[in-house]
Amino acid sequence: YEIMPSLVGSEMCIRDREIDLEKQKIEEWRAAMEQWRALRTNHTIKTFTDRIESTEFTEPADRLRLFEELRQDQLKAHDNMLEHIEMVTELLPPNAITPRSVQRWSEESTSDLDAWDAKAQEGMGKVQDSEKALQEKAMSLYEELKADVRRYAAWPPDVQDQKLNTEALSVVEERQAQAAATIRAADDFLQQQSEIWRESCSLLGGFLIRM
Repeated sequence: YEIMPSLVGSEMCIRDREIDLEKQKIEEWRAAMEQWRALRTNHTIKTFTDRIESTEFTEPADRLRLFEELRQDQLKAHDNMLEHIEMVTELLPPNAITPRSVQRWSEESTSDLDAWDAKAQEGMGKVQDSEKALQEKAMSLYEELKADVRRYAAWPPDVQDQKLNTEALSVVEERQAQAAATIRAADDFLQQQSEIWRESCSLLGGFLIRM
C-alpha cells in the first residue's frame, strides 16, 4: 500500500512530460509552417516581379515588331519625300514652270504627307493597343499572385496588402509608366518629324510660287 502512491505520482510525471513534449512539437511545427508560408510568399512575389521586369514586359516582342514596321514605313515615306523634292528640278528654268505645275507638286506633297501621317497614326494605335493588352496581362498575373498570397496567409490581411502594394503592384505601375513614356516619346518624335517635313515642303512650295 505504501508503494502505490509513488507509482501513481511517477506515472503522472511521465504523462506531464509527454504532454509538454507534444506541445513543444506542435509549436515547432507551427513555427516551421509560418516560416514556410513566409518563404513561399516571398519567393512567389520575387518570381512575379522578376517576370514583370523581364524583357517579356519591358521590351515585348510585339511592340518591337510594331516599331520596326513603323520604322520601315517611315523610311519609305522619307524616300518618297526626297524623290518628290528632287522633282522640283524639273520645274525650274530652263524648264517651263507654270502655276499649274507648282500647284500639282504642292498637292502631291500634301497627299504624300497626309498618307504618312495616317500610316504613323495607325501604327501608333497598334502599339497602344499592344501595350493595353500587355498591361491587362500583367494585372491578371498580379491577381493570381494576390490569390496565392492570400492562400499562403503568412501574415494578417493588412500586412499582406501592404507587402503586395510595395513589392509587387509598384513594379507593375513602374513598368506601365516606363512603357507609356516610351510610347509617348515615339509619338512625339513622329509628330515633330511630320511637322518638319510639312514645313520643308511648304517652304519649297512658296519658293516655286515666287519663281
